[in-house]
Amino acid sequence: MGNSFSIDIDIARFNDQLDKEYQGIVAEMDAEFQAASVNIEKAAVIAVPVDKGFLKSSIQAKKIDRLNYEVVAPIKYAPYVEFGTGGNVSIPPGFESLAEEFYVSGKGRNRAQPFLIPAFIFESQQLLKRLEAIK
Repeated sequence: MGNSFSIDIDIARFNDQLDKEYQGIVAEMDAEFQAASVNIEKAAVIAVPVDKGFLKSSIQAKKIDRLNYEVVAPIKYAPYVEFGTGGNVSIPPGFESLAEEFYVSGKGRNRAQPFLIPAFIFESQQLLKRLEAIK
């Protein structure tokens, strides 16, 4: 009975290894988020109606922080192109509160010409598939 069996776990080494794996996963996820933002930008640029090129050239993807990106069209009239005005307003389900931010008078006659939201919806679905594949 003098024999014993024991397992020693180096918890610091274990935690270091776990941290490295976590950081690797986060880095892969961040790369996918960045790719998604670039894909949204490209698709929106292709889909946006051409005015004098101001709106098209304003669309850009930006990194805010790790795992946090945005795609913006900072031209003042961009939401009115996206959603339309007056009786021509078209709001995709789930984007009602965003569209309400740009409501002015209910007047106007510009038809909706969505460019950013369709790109976002499509690429979000693709991003989810890519994120599920990360191990």
